[in-house]
Parts: sequence; structure tokens; C-alpha cells
Amino acid sequence: MTLTMTIQNADNTLFEALKGVIKLSPKARVSVKKIADDDFYSEANIRHLEELKKLDDEGKLHFVKHELIKA
Repeated sequence: MTLTMTIQNADNTLFEALKGVIKLSPKARVSVKKIADDDFYSEANIRHLEELKKLDDEGKLHFVKHELIKA
């Protein structure tokens, strides 16, 4: 049986802990594929989103509706 697991924002501590648990099953094998960092979860983007939420909570964020322009 093969299982696929995706873990976002993992660090080496978490990975080492998971390897320790997997070693409890001697026949189990692990394959790790690092996927390029997802910019959505970057610290800079999280700060940006938090600032947008703060502005929205303060009533300082205004949205403008646009019609879809077909070319």
C-alpha cells in the first residue's frame, strides 16, 4: 500500500519526528519530495494579508467593482 501525504510549512524537526514514528514499522519506506516554497504562505505575504485585514476591520479598505472586459 502506498500513501501520499502533503505537509505545508514543515521544518526539519517535524520531519525527523515523523521519520522516528515511521521507523517503528521496519518494512515501511519513506520518499520525500520537496516542492518549491509556496509564496502564499511566505512571512511577507502573511504580514501583508494581516495588514489588509486590519485596514478592513478599521473600515479603511475599499473595494471597487469592475466589469469583466472581453477582448
